[in-house]
Amino acid sequence: MVLPLSASLVDADQGLMQSKSTKSWILLWLLAFLWGFSFLWIRLAVRDVPPLFLAALRVSLGGAVLWFFFCVLQSKSQRFSMKLWLYAGLMGFLGNALPFTAINWGLQKADSAQAGILMATMPITTAFLAHFFANETLNLKRILGLGFGFVGVLFIFWPELQERNGESLFWHKGAILGAALCYAMNAIIAKKAPPAPQYFWAYATLCWAGIFVLPLAFGFESISPGDWTALTWFALAALTVLSTSAGTVVYFALIKEAGASFMAMINFPIPVIATLAGVVFLSEPMNSFLFLALGFVLLGLYFAQPQRH
Repeated sequence: MVLPLSASLVDADQGLMQSKSTKSWILLWLLAFLWGFSFLWIRLAVRDVPPLFLAALRVSLGGAVLWFFFCVLQSKSQRFSMKLWLYAGLMGFLGNALPFTAINWGLQKADSAQAGILMATMPITTAFLAHFFANETLNLKRILGLGFGFVGVLFIFWPELQERNGESLFWHKGAILGAALCYAMNAIIAKKAPPAPQYFWAYATLCWAGIFVLPLAFGFESISPGDWTALTWFALAALTVLSTSAGTVVYFALIKEAGASFMAMINFPIPVIATLAGVVFLSEPMNSFLFLALGFVLLGLYFAQPQRH
């Protein structure tokens, strides 16, 4: 769902954004839909598939598909240092295994629309962490972004804070917000990682995540695939093949076509698409709290963006 951008890619595209081709916009919106709908697929799949097993299936199958695509079909396989593999292991845990599991657990009760908005706070949190760990100044504009993002999160949690009778839902939402924090921490680690091809991070982190999650899934959960509905199988296939594997391929195509700065715009449509998907396909409530949360988080994203010169 979220892939790290290496420092070299980001630094290579710090100029003013040029007018982009039709192909760039098509790739951007395609990726936004692939990633934005992932919350809907998780919400459907987690009804039958336990959180750990859902995370394990996603990273294992997704990693295998990406390894086949990059290393077999495109013959990009090569030797990488132990240091790179250790970084991939850390990023696989913090950027895939832990947040995927937290999102799955949270979406057992929380709405997919709420999850999409909460996950959109990741770039805002990254801007805050980067001030302390990546030498990026937390200026007034970014502070405003943090403030707007915080207000947006408050609106998501406001019903539980007011009624004091939704403790379980509070913690499920909190798990999703924690996943956004994991992604933000992972982005900081990615900035400090040694240079390596982006396709390596794509499949290596997913493979490491599978190593972490699979033993836990078999140790603490059980599954009965024969009892899964056709909708569960469809959601699982869509999550693995479309959101994870195809999304990664489109991601690299977009980076190559338009650059990292243009790619950063994807943070805006994803929460909107996730919200609309939940409301339209799952009949999730589009109340004033959700609408205000979405608006404030989008404002936070706007102000938290890195300044372009």
